[in-house]
Amino acid sequence: MYKLRTKIMDSGNISMYDTQNPLLTAGRYELTAVHEIDYDNDSPILAETKKVFHVKGAQYALESESLAPMHPPEKSKGDFGHVLPHLTFAKPGLLWERELKLSNGDKLPWLSLLLLREDEWPGNGEPQTTTVGQFRQQTNHSLFVPELEDLQDDELDANCRFIEISLEQFNEFMPEIDTMHLYAGARINSDTVGKPEKKGISVINAHRFPITSDSKKEGNQFCVYLVSLEGLEPCLEGSLQPQIDRVRMMCLYHWKFTALPENGESFRELLEKLINSSNEETRDNWLRYPETILEGSAEDYLQQRLSDGYVPLIYHTISGEETLAWYRSPFVPVKDIPAIPSKETFTLSESMIYDAEHGIFDLSWSVAMNLGRLLALSNGSVAINLMKWRKQLTDYISSQYLAPKIDPVETFEQGFRSLWAVQVTNAMDYEALHYVQTVKRRSWRRDRRSARAHPIKKIKEIIGSKEIPDFDEHLIMNDPSTYVINWAKQTTDQVAIPIANMVPIESMLPMERIRFFRSDPHWLQFFIEGVISIGVQTQFDAHVNRYIKNMVSQGIDHSSFGLLLRSALVSGWPALKIKGTSTSGDDAGAYEPIRLQEQIMLTLFRDIPNQITITEPQESLSFGMNDNKTITLRYITGTQAGDIVMKPGPTGEKPVTVDIEDCISLKGVLNTKKCIEKFVKEIPGAPSEDLWQPTHHTLQLLNGADQGCFDIPI
Repeated sequence: MYKLRTKIMDSGNISMYDTQNPLLTAGRYELTAVHEIDYDNDSPILAETKKVFHVKGAQYALESESLAPMHPPEKSKGDFGHVLPHLTFAKPGLLWERELKLSNGDKLPWLSLLLLREDEWPGNGEPQTTTVGQFRQQTNHSLFVPELEDLQDDELDANCRFIEISLEQFNEFMPEIDTMHLYAGARINSDTVGKPEKKGISVINAHRFPITSDSKKEGNQFCVYLVSLEGLEPCLEGSLQPQIDRVRMMCLYHWKFTALPENGESFRELLEKLINSSNEETRDNWLRYPETILEGSAEDYLQQRLSDGYVPLIYHTISGEETLAWYRSPFVPVKDIPAIPSKETFTLSESMIYDAEHGIFDLSWSVAMNLGRLLALSNGSVAINLMKWRKQLTDYISSQYLAPKIDPVETFEQGFRSLWAVQVTNAMDYEALHYVQTVKRRSWRRDRRSARAHPIKKIKEIIGSKEIPDFDEHLIMNDPSTYVINWAKQTTDQVAIPIANMVPIESMLPMERIRFFRSDPHWLQFFIEGVISIGVQTQFDAHVNRYIKNMVSQGIDHSSFGLLLRSALVSGWPALKIKGTSTSGDDAGAYEPIRLQEQIMLTLFRDIPNQITITEPQESLSFGMNDNKTITLRYITGTQAGDIVMKPGPTGEKPVTVDIEDCISLKGVLNTKKCIEKFVKEIPGAPSEDLWQPTHHTLQLLNGADQGCFDIPI
């Protein structure tokens, strides 16, 4: 019996950190093949051979598939003075595929990020292109050229890119050798559902902030170089020859961005202004007329009106006179909203409210009705489908209530033509038959007329009952009704009404302010009245509109609370996140925010929240510090790992922050050791400085989204 058995044995170093990770494939391998032969239970005959080979990873160039998004993005412009640039790789082990030859045996990533400002660039900032063979040539005794190992002859003609910087820049802008490992990390996600392979990413950070020069108000350009540290061990350890003053570095990738100087309009600064202005309001943050000092006997009346959300506006009457009238938008600052009068209204004049005591009109509901009519008329399809729907309902009512309640026989002959009647008429002569048919026909017609309902009386009876007839279901969701209902729902959901109807006076919503309100359901009902009032000519049409109004109103979601935000936050951060929380801690159900203008945003809530949180949109990973040069600390160990460290304060718990301004040099370089000392003192359960790991450091530098909270004055 013959057996062939092959064994593959690894005698190389797959990775410095994780020899079990199949994604880290660079290194030396030894393949052993064993041929085992068994014959008649004798001792097996073994034939064995070995083969040594190398698997090379990236050394002087990177594949485009290996790169993932970077931050700040390439060619972007913004206030990045608080951001540590980073680059993400699709392979989690890329940063450790090669090994540095350090005298103390430390295992460090072989790549690093070098951040240079435009006045520090070598040349125009673009790396030089050459071949690997030419890169290794020593052109100047004062220039240090790294020695690349493990190069094959066919690789010497391959293209590569490099930069040359001064030794002073190298020592100032490159991370210290004992903290370099803290700025590189990997994250691996194991997929256990039918996919045993591992997937993940690796991230490398710079340790310098892109601080702009005071002399350039338009900002500075920065370039981030991904450089190889292979062969630069003497530079890292400070063991260079005295004549060396420049260093050549292999550049595997680079990108540029523009950092703008601080202008007081960062997200945190704008949010703080918004919160501070809300706290300084003399009244509150409800959507109402600004506080006014009133004098005279009418002070209480006027003050109450203004407090309830009304504003005085110029009213041009039909007769041409000009006077003042009250108006209140659908967004009111009060909880108790007056009920709609029991009297039905069919015209704009009927929806006007007149205060006889003070001689002034309230046009709020009249404006709502007129606005609904105008918006519906502006869409020809709405008017056409509404008329079709009303005609269908009118025809149905006519057939059900105005038709005679007798045997539905259309002609006298149909009722007289029974089998017995046919036999009798056949036996009669013509004169007798003519007489009988004439008399019977007159009697039949008389009975039909007496049984037929009087149309005018019946219509008055239907209208007077104020009851909605029991319509067939096939008339409820036909094409015309569906179109009108959907249009009304879309119009109300998107609040497609002019902003002047929401905020009649600009001083109710000044710049950098937030205003809360409750929705007025009565205003919305009159808006619907205006929509369905198109083409109403008779009282019977108005009666049919009761059914239409009920159907349209049922398809509309009524929100109970909302806010208007007017701030540069809206234009600067279009994906702003707003969330409401009820007193029980449940989500108040915020609908999708609506941008009314460039700097005005409207957000509606299903329930009344107790607190509203505005959060900065976070599109990708970001590392660095807060705008005020602090870092918000996070737990490292235990079940709270990753959560923000909180401490009690006079108004509740607040996040623990550390000021790192004294840890940053004038050129933006972060003093890592000094920074870690501050972290360890403030984080409960934090390890000592000598046990500080890359995951600990990266977790603290993770720049979370800024947010601000507003308490709702119930």
